This record gives sequence, C-alpha cells and structure tokens, in this order.
Amino acid sequence: MTQAISKIVDGRLRSAATAIDQQGEYPRSILQGLGEAGAFASLADGDEGLVKTIDLHSAITASRKVAAACVSTAFCCWCQGALVWYLRNSTNPALRQRLLARAASGQVLGGTALSNPMKYVTGLENLRLSATGQNDGASLISGTIPWVSNVEENSPFGMIFSQPDKPPAMALADSSMPGLSIKPNDNFETMAGTATVMARFENVPITERNLLADNAVEFIGTIKAGFILLQAGIGLGIIEEAAAIIEQSRRTQPSGSEHGLLATSAQLQEQLGDLDNQVAQQAARASSGKPIADRELFGLRRELVLKAIRAATAAQLVCGAGGLGRGRRSARLIREAAFYGVLTPSVQHLDHILQNSACANESAASEALVAAAA
Repeated sequence: MTQAISKIVDGRLRSAATAIDQQGEYPRSILQGLGEAGAFASLADGDEGLVKTIDLHSAITASRKVAAACVSTAFCCWCQGALVWYLRNSTNPALRQRLLARAASGQVLGGTALSNPMKYVTGLENLRLSATGQNDGASLISGTIPWVSNVEENSPFGMIFSQPDKPPAMALADSSMPGLSIKPNDNFETMAGTATVMARFENVPITERNLLADNAVEFIGTIKAGFILLQAGIGLGIIEEAAAIIEQSRRTQPSGSEHGLLATSAQLQEQLGDLDNQVAQQAARASSGKPIADRELFGLRRELVLKAIRAATAAQLVCGAGGLGRGRRSARLIREAAFYGVLTPSVQHLDHILQNSACANESAASEALVAAAA
C-alpha cells in the first residue's frame, strides 16, 4: 500500500463518501488519483504494462483500503481493475498496446459487463448480446445490458456476445460506437455514485480492433480467478471498517459491553488476518497463472460475503439505535455489505457453482473407482 493511496482514501475519499453514497457523486477524480498512485498498476505487466511482475494482492489491498471508507468507490475500483485484467490477458496485442497502460494508470476509466456472461457460463442465463449480421468485416451486435458500472460517455467496457456457429467472443465497447447508447440506471442503494448505466446495442459494429478474445468461454477461464479475487478487497474492507467502528464505540462508550454481540473488534481483526492470508495465497497462484479449483476460489468468496455481512451487523448492533441515524457509517456499512452479497457472483450464484463443483467432484471420483475396479 503506497502512502499516496492512503492519503487519498483518508483525506479526499472519506470526506466525499457521503456525497458519493447519497447524492450519487461519481468519484472520477478520486479514481484517477488512485490510478496515478498505483492502485491498478500491479495488474499490468509486460511491454505494454507498468510493472515487471503481476501482483494481484497489491491491487486487492488497495481496494480494501478504499472499501473501508466507501464501498461504492471500491466497487468502481473493482470495475477498473477488471478492465485492466481483461486487457492484460487479451490475445490482441494491438489493443493491449493502445489501452493497457492508460487504464492501469487511471487515465482511461472504464468497466465491465460480465454479470450476465458469468451466469451464462454456469447455465443460469442466456447471453443478452448477440451478433445479428456482418458488415464490412464487422460483427453487428444487438441487445441490452441492464447494468454496466464505472461507465460514462466513451468509457470502454468489456462485453461478450454470442455468434452463429461460433463460440461467443469478448470485446471492448463504448458509447462512441454507432448504434450504442447508454443511460443512467443507478437508482439502487450503494450504486448511486458508481456511474452505472444501461447499454443498448442496435447493430453496433465490432471489429478485430476491439476484440479481447475470439473465444470468450476460454477467456473467462483465464481471467476468472483475477476477476473474483479482485472483489475480495471489498469484503476485507467492510470487515476492517466494522472492527474499527466497534473499537471506537468501546472507547467512547466505556459503560457499553461487547459481550453477547456477534463479534468483538479483536475477533474481527483475527478473522481479517486469516481471510487476508487465504486471499494472498490464492492471489499469488493467480498472479503466476496457476489454476485454482472452483471450490476454493468461490468458497473463499462466499466466506468473505457471509463474514462481511456478519461483521457489519455486529458494528450496527454495538452502535445501538444511534447507529441507524441518517449518514451514520454503521448504517451505510449494513447496506454496503448487502450490496457485496448480491454483487455477481451473488450468494445464490455461489451456492449454485459450489453445488455443481461438488457434483462434478463426486462424478469424477465415481468414474475413477469404476476404472480402478475394471
């Protein structure tokens, strides 16, 4: 964690958090400042990047710091980090050359529209975007994405579309493309300041210039661990802030007691250390391109969600009725933890993935036993 990131978070972001959360003020300059301070730099290596070696945990730690102050901004950081991660892993060198360093430094802000595709690869939804024809070598894409975040006019975002007789492809799109329109769609708790829009595609031409990968299903396999782990900073930040709220309440209200509550500050700090160690281990593997089993990756994500919700609830309880006051940090933390629970992959989505993973493991074990018996 750089001092520059801490300075931005502890100063500008904490001062602006209420305006971001309640008035929908998009933290553009703060995100750009975080980019300049290196919040996303560790995700971009190679000739087109900013560092020699990928370090996912460094980006997660920066996001954790941001989330402790404002989850809306941390969510935007995750969107930005996901965009950098797509570019870093793209099979299109010209696209990497054009955008990777600029996105990693915060010069170009953008997002991701992979909520629907992530459900598609687990059999829960059909793809919302599809190639409906060709024109001068470009695929014409039509459909609607209800939520794309960290996106303003001309902001690039990752999207996936189906193709006739071909695997789905993944590309970058932005509202400067003919036929692509966006409009605000952020009338949701914790999303007001996240530049969340609805994107409508009407025969939008996508050429090889903007392709991230020809085979999106294979590409999701490549980016999946980073995509999921970069969300870990949000959960860690919520738990960290909950521990701080409980400790502050204990110090300022000595007559109060932590006994009988869901968790004490010390217990949350212990949980935080254990969870961060698990995140760091998985991040090190993902940074070096080593596979992580779904039951480990998604199991940890689920554990982070449930413990973040429990920690936020503990912080609210220790603050009592006063903690529910308008603008109080503990009340906002409850909403932020709930938002983390429905962020793709939601708890229900995670349960679906883990159940299928367990079934697949049982099937593989059964097949092994049959083969051994033969």
